[in-house]
Amino acid sequence: MSPEILKPYPEKLLHLHPYKTAGILIINPSNTKILLGLNQETNEQGTIIASGWGNPAGSKLPEETPILTCMRETKEEFGLLFNPSQLSSPLILICERPKDQKKRIHIAYCFLATLSTSITPSKSSEVKEFKWWSKQEIIQLTDGFMDHEWLWGGAWTEMILRRWVETNNPNQFPGIISFSLFAPGRWRSSYDRIKNH
Repeated sequence: MSPEILKPYPEKLLHLHPYKTAGILIINPSNTKILLGLNQETNEQGTIIASGWGNPAGSKLPEETPILTCMRETKEEFGLLFNPSQLSSPLILICERPKDQKKRIHIAYCFLATLSTSITPSKSSEVKEFKWWSKQEIIQLTDGFMDHEWLWGGAWTEMILRRWVETNNPNQFPGIISFSLFAPGRWRSSYDRIKNH
């Protein structure tokens, strides 16, 4: 799949379809590694029924802006608190979903933030493990992972990770990417698999 980079009318499109989710991609000072967390979902018996690596992200609350959403989610999931001045301009992902899904256009924001690798995030009820990944490891993760190693955010996480791998400078990360979500299976997130089981 080759994402289409939209340039002519992003402001109009974003106005017509407000964002739904936002997150932060945490990089080290040299921009050679990113921090991901291992999300795990368990059943009532405590058995892990799904897991996957991902960046801190989540759905917006009423009256929130993308920056407030990603800051709250990062605090809840990774125990890290960033302020707006520490965030980059966003990468905006615009996804067109199948017609039978309620919201055909889904918009997500992702900001970059820098963190020293010496700082240890805090485990939460959602995230049980953390790891700094190199670009080569991310390529391996997105090109050949098994079901139990599925990316927690599915297509959203994969597009964000691929964008980071393809850019050598953090200033190149922001932009607008449009893609379609018509292929079943691979593009579904671990979270979606649980909800729709």
